[in-house]
Amino acid sequence: LELYRNQNKDRTTLTAPASQAKDIGQGTLIINSTPVGAKIILDNQDVGLTPYQSQVKSGKHRIVLTYKGYERLAKNINIENDQETVVDEELVKLTGDLVIVSDPPGAAVYLNEEYKGQTPLTLQYLDVDRYFVKMTLDGYEELMGRVKVEPNQSTTFNKAFKSLPGSV
Repeated sequence: LELYRNQNKDRTTLTAPASQAKDIGQGTLIINSTPVGAKIILDNQDVGLTPYQSQVKSGKHRIVLTYKGYERLAKNINIENDQETVVDEELVKLTGDLVIVSDPPGAAVYLNEEYKGQTPLTLQYLDVDRYFVKMTLDGYEELMGRVKVEPNQSTTFNKAFKSLPGSV
């Protein structure tokens, strides 16, 4: 047996499995977004803001891009050895609806000083934000207020007018 081993050294040498013997390589990851400045989470680690460039281990990875007022974007990517992987994403703004109602109806509606129509009025797909609402109706006091549009929700702004002194 010892003679056999000495004559066949190459056959008895233990070798590591191919997955262990081969070093895991790296590739270049470039991430761009619109808007610029999105927060990047790479494999559950905060790695910075867009635009971003770094060397990353080869293999599968998960990236998440977040930016206030925009929908979160999650994506799986594959980094290959010595290759450049470019991720270019346009984030989608969060929106909501605003329903404006008055008693009596027919009031002129201004949203951030811009005329939008008459009550009752539904404004769809507004950017998530705070808005200044003004309503006017002949013979009544002007109504004003602030309202916050929430993501994927319908917000109602409902006001009753008071008659001006001396009007019916």
